[in-house]
Amino acid sequence: MIDGEGDPNGSHIYSEAVEALFAVSYTAKFMVKKGLQQIDYAVMPLEGLWWAEDMSEFLVEDKSNWKWTMMILQPEIARLHQFIDERSEKTGKHHEIYLSDIRKAAPEKWKTILRQPMI
Repeated sequence: MIDGEGDPNGSHIYSEAVEALFAVSYTAKFMVKKGLQQIDYAVMPLEGLWWAEDMSEFLVEDKSNWKWTMMILQPEIARLHQFIDERSEKTGKHHEIYLSDIRKAAPEKWKTILRQPMI
């Protein structure tokens, strides 16, 4: 995930963020594909969250006040934080998406997607 702000149209910061997400995603894909388990998977689509501090200023005609978070879902990587610490630094908010209903499923059956921003 990468956070930013401002009009994404023509913004080099937005373009670089999207480029970085795809670069990381394809690098991870080929690392896993060439790894011990040789798992191949499709890189997931780009996702975006868009908002303004004052939602009355969230206008299609003027995107200068927009804030955004762009992201690409990654496959489960064991020891996520260790992986990042060996290559970069953690930053931002750790994000978890719970695919299981933890009120009903046994803990060993829980499925969770972990997202950790990195520099």
